[in-house]
Amino acid sequence: MRIHNVLAITGLSFLLLSPLSYAAESAKTFYTNRCQGCHGPDGKGSPTMAKALQVAIPDLTTKEMGKKPGAEILEALSKGKGKMPAATGLSDKELKDLVAHVKSLSKGK
Repeated sequence: MRIHNVLAITGLSFLLLSPLSYAAESAKTFYTNRCQGCHGPDGKGSPTMAKALQVAIPDLTTKEMGKKPGAEILEALSKGKGKMPAATGLSDKELKDLVAHVKSLSKGK
């Protein structure tokens, strides 16, 4: 169990500290590379990461998430929220595409 926490935190640290630029990637690829570690490939959230970070990771697939204004999601992505870092290295258009991708994961599309 402890090894899972160490691996989760190490993986998260690598993602957060990596100076890579994702500007040329699609929103789905960016999500896969930078968001999926905590939010999961389907957007439901990773229980392992939630436990390791001691936070509740929001389920991006809920109807409520789908009904959130794009501006609210954009702000969380561009500024970060809680322990979630800001999505850096993206243009305004790429950020908007990422918002659309996040919203597409919800059942309230």
